[in-house]
Amino acid sequence: MGGRWQHDRAGYAELYRAYASAMPRFTAGILEPSRVLPIAAGPDGNKPLERVRWTQDFFAALAEYRVPPLGGYDIHFYNWNIGHDGDTSETFEREGWDRLIAGSLELEEVILEQHRLVREGLAALPAPESDFFSAEPTIDLVVGEWGNWHGDAFAARPALRQQVTMRDAITTALTLDVLQRNADKVSMACNAQLVNVLNALLLTEGEHTVRTANFDVFMMYKAHRGAQALEVSGAPEGVHVFASLGEDGALTIDLVNADLDGARQVELSFADPTELLEIENLAADEPTACNTFERPDAIRRCVSRLDRAAATAHSVTLPGGSVSVLRARAVGV
Repeated sequence: MGGRWQHDRAGYAELYRAYASAMPRFTAGILEPSRVLPIAAGPDGNKPLERVRWTQDFFAALAEYRVPPLGGYDIHFYNWNIGHDGDTSETFEREGWDRLIAGSLELEEVILEQHRLVREGLAALPAPESDFFSAEPTIDLVVGEWGNWHGDAFAARPALRQQVTMRDAITTALTLDVLQRNADKVSMACNAQLVNVLNALLLTEGEHTVRTANFDVFMMYKAHRGAQALEVSGAPEGVHVFASLGEDGALTIDLVNADLDGARQVELSFADPTELLEIENLAADEPTACNTFERPDAIRRCVSRLDRAAATAHSVTLPGGSVSVLRARAVGV
């Protein structure tokens, strides 16, 4: 995705058709479902007008002839932090904090828009003229790259290396919540990137490795794997909430306090009596704090036992500018 093909809208559809049609199936028999899923290059998610036209034009071009294999449709979305004097990956003011928090939430609009456009594009594809290989086309929406991209990364050496502060941890948590809320629309999403570059989880220098604050966010959010997303309403301004129910009956609730003004007390209401078991917090003394080779644990998550008896209402306190994950369990359900 990206590169020269985003400047050649009509030509790319034909290129995709050629490669997807010629791709080996890697199966024992020709009638077996292919083990390879071709993923089409979708739009630059940061360009509101272009991304709509790109998707519409791509599916219109595919509809002109027999439809090639369709496995996935990839969009990229970076939370750009470029062109703001004095705002870097490690140095910023309150305005820069608020701007990046708001920018990370735009991804949800992009997902809903592109999901709708892909469904419309699939509906407009021609019906096959024979029953041979005539399965109805389906396609998964993929967010191939996401994360904060700060302007100072362009001049960094090695290229695109950047630090991860508490601000990045907040936007990473918010992005993961967006993706989890839309797991019925997005089948795969890839943080950019894992090591050293942009929104990294790990930084390396020679034989040494530092876990960034993003690493902790991912570890805290592991509890959502295989769970069922729950509907949440009534979150106070500045506090972002996502919740899921695990197969074992455990509730996992993400509480992101994006407000820098201090701790927030949040009232939680449950449909059934619920025990609060523990809360895991990721916070820092300063929003620009980051883990370095000199201070590798400047930002680390900590767990506190709660052991609160079952009730339909509980109050929890969230540190300012923090990511918290609450673990609870409904009683008698």
